[in-house]
Amino acid sequence: MTRAEAIKVMREGKKVTHRYFTPEEWVTQQGGQILLEDGVKCSPAEFWRYRQEEIYNNDWDIWVDPVMEVAEESEETCRDFGNE
Repeated sequence: MTRAEAIKVMREGKKVTHRYFTPEEWVTQQGGQILLEDGVKCSPAEFWRYRQEEIYNNDWDIWVDPVMEVAEESEETCRDFGNE
């Protein structure tokens, strides 16, 4: 998604990640402040000040917790195994 789309979903409280973030990194917006995965809060202006490069105009996505993703895959595997 684009930067504008990412900002919109962050304002809705959804966590987003970027192509160049690590799998555990995400950002969202709460109460008008940017919230990072490590608990750091800052203003939107401060967050975007360091992300002015063109690479941050695109390649945003909804963040999926890698731990939950693995757990869901494991549950599916267990269900599939039980049906054999």
